[in-house]
Amino acid sequence: MKQVHKLKDQDGSVLVVAMVILVLLTLLGISATRTSDIEIQISKNEKIYKENFYRAEAGSMETVQRLENENGDNIMDPSSSTLGWLNLQATLGNPDDMTDDENWTDTYSEVSVNPDDAGDQDTRFLAIAEGIMPGDSLDASGSRIFSFSALGRGSARGGASVIQMGYRRAL
Repeated sequence: MKQVHKLKDQDGSVLVVAMVILVLLTLLGISATRTSDIEIQISKNEKIYKENFYRAEAGSMETVQRLENENGDNIMDPSSSTLGWLNLQATLGNPDDMTDDENWTDTYSEVSVNPDDAGDQDTRFLAIAEGIMPGDSLDASGSRIFSFSALGRGSARGGASVIQMGYRRAL
């Protein structure tokens, strides 16, 4: 009877080990590629968010600057001032939700002029007159402190950010 030694017969085992290692390296490469693609998408979304955030901040700062530059006698009467975008909160389309696109139409807001804007990029601003500050003196001889909400909205590449700042001015 002839004895067969299976441990001594190793023909082709290197090929099997090489194929297993090749499959593992392929899976590792595919995983690294997918992770890189996800990281690139995250950084792209972060860039769009920051761009919209800074556009919105610029819009709200422009609102404050225009309110500051306006003649104090006309500021609470938008019909007699250059502040056509100054709104009483009740006149807005949806005053409780400033992320609603209805509040950012040409009826309620104004476009911030930026020569770099192109395509679907948009920076808008508006102000909401909130009236006399609570607790302010009603003494007719002194000035009254009026409260405003200065809002800016930046939208580009499918995203949008809204910033609201409080602004007070003695008139």
